[in-house]
Amino acid sequence: MLFRRIVLAAVVCLVTQQVASAQFIKRPLPNENELNRLGLTMAWWGQATVNPALDQVEYFEADEQNVYVQSSTGMISTFHGETGRRMWSQLVGAPNQQGFPVTSSETEVLLGVGMKVFALDKTTGEMRWELILPSPPSAPPKGDDDFLYVATLNSKILAYDARKLRTLTVRGMMPQWANRSELWTFQMPLPSNSSPIPAGENVVFSSDKGMIYSLGATHKELRFQLEVGGKMSAPLAYSRDYVFACDTHSRLLCVNIKNGRVVWAFSSGAPIRRQPHVVGSQVFATVPREGLTSLSVTTGLQQWYQPRATDVIAVSDKRVYAGDPDENVLILDRETGQILAQMRLRDFPIRVHNDRTDRLYLASPGGTIVALRELGSDFPVYHLYPERRPILPLLAPDEPAESMEQ
Repeated sequence: MLFRRIVLAAVVCLVTQQVASAQFIKRPLPNENELNRLGLTMAWWGQATVNPALDQVEYFEADEQNVYVQSSTGMISTFHGETGRRMWSQLVGAPNQQGFPVTSSETEVLLGVGMKVFALDKTTGEMRWELILPSPPSAPPKGDDDFLYVATLNSKILAYDARKLRTLTVRGMMPQWANRSELWTFQMPLPSNSSPIPAGENVVFSSDKGMIYSLGATHKELRFQLEVGGKMSAPLAYSRDYVFACDTHSRLLCVNIKNGRVVWAFSSGAPIRRQPHVVGSQVFATVPREGLTSLSVTTGLQQWYQPRATDVIAVSDKRVYAGDPDENVLILDRETGQILAQMRLRDFPIRVHNDRTDRLYLASPGGTIVALRELGSDFPVYHLYPERRPILPLLAPDEPAESMEQ
C-alpha cells in the first residue's frame, strides 16, 4: 500500500509539472501573414532553459551579437541575435541568488551576483574570471576590454584593470591576488542605481543624491563634477557625446560627456522613472501615466508626444516600436509619433528595450523567445556602436555575357 502511494504521488507530480510546462511553453507564435501585412517578419524563435514549474524569465537583454535570457534561478541562455542559434547556457553563481541583468563588452558578458562579479566569453560562455567584491553591487557592473567598474551598496565606485584580471586568472592567482587588479576606489555620498559608463579614457557615473562625476579611468583624475538639483529618478542614459540624467524635480538634462556642461534641460511634468532611450538624433523619455516624448538630442526641443505609448522596444529608420498599458506593441511613425498600427502580442510581455539595433526581441514568462525584423532588413542597423557592424563583402556586379558573334 505504501509503495502504491509513493508511485501515485510521483505520477501526480510528474503530470503537474508537464501541465505547467505546457502552460508556459506552448505559446502561440505571431502569425507570419499578419506580421507581413505590417511590414515585419519573424526572424526566429527559440526556447530558453527555464524550468516552467519552478522558474521564469527575470531579465531579458541584448547587444549587437547576442540575446541573453536570465531566469530567476540564475540560468543564462544565450542566442545569436540574427539566426537564433543557441550559443550557450550557463548557471552563474549559486541557484536563486540575487543578481543583476547582464551587461557586455565586445568580447565578454559581465554579471553581478551576490558579492561577486563574473566575466564569461560572449561566444562560448566559458568563465573568464571571477571577482569577490568588498560590498554587494548596487547596479549592474560595466566595463570594456581594459577596465571594469562596479557601483556598490556602500556608496563606492570600484575600478579594476580588466586585462590584469584575465592574466591573474590564467596564472591561477585568483582570488588571492585580486587586489593587484585594483586601480582605485571613489567614495560617493549615496549609492548609485545606475551602471558606470565607460567613456574611453574616462568613466562617468552618478550618485543617487544627484551628482554626476567623470574621472580618469586609470588614475582617478576628476574631469568634472555636476550637481543636477534633485535626486536621481532613473539610471543614466548616454550616446557618444552626451549623458542624459533624470531628477526628482521632473527634469531631463543633457550633459556634455567630455566637460560636464549642461547642454539643455527639459521639464517633463513628473519625474521620469525609466532610463531614457537614445537612438541617433532622438532621445525618448517616458513619464509614468503620461506617455512617450521624443526630443532632439542636440537642442532638447520636443518633436512629438504619444500618450498611449509606455516604453520603447526598438527603433528603425522610419518607425518606433513601443509598448502600451495593455501590453500591445504599437508601431509609431518615427518622425511624427503617430500610431500606424498595433500588434496584439500579450503572450510575450517581456521585451528588450533595444538601443543597440533595430531588432525586436520579445519573451514569454516561460522562456519562449521571438525575434522580429522589418521586411527587407537583412542586416541590422547598429545604433550605439556603429563601428561594431561587420564589414559586409562587396559583390561584383554580374558581367554581361560576351557576344557569340565575332
